[in-house]
Amino acid sequence: MSNQDTLSNQDTANKLGITRQAVHNSLKKSIPKLYKAYKQEYDTTPYDTIQEIVIGLNITDEKDVNSFYKYLTTKQRVEVEQDIAKRGIHA
Repeated sequence: MSNQDTLSNQDTANKLGITRQAVHNSLKKSIPKLYKAYKQEYDTTPYDTIQEIVIGLNITDEKDVNSFYKYLTTKQRVEVEQDIAKRGIHA
């Protein structure tokens, strides 16, 4: 997504006629499921899983990548961070 195409949770809520909280709750539930399913289906490492999902969803803005990442569960974030550290990647 380019900056001009990015929608906030409030923008998304307005377009769908639902509350911002409903958008948040939906993302909080669906993103961890997407991560888990992708990781299992393609047998990828945690870091590669995030990279592939972000690319597949065309999330290019750093702020949007960070927002996406925050929706992962704590356990999933720890997995990704450990994989990054193991690889010596400086994020």
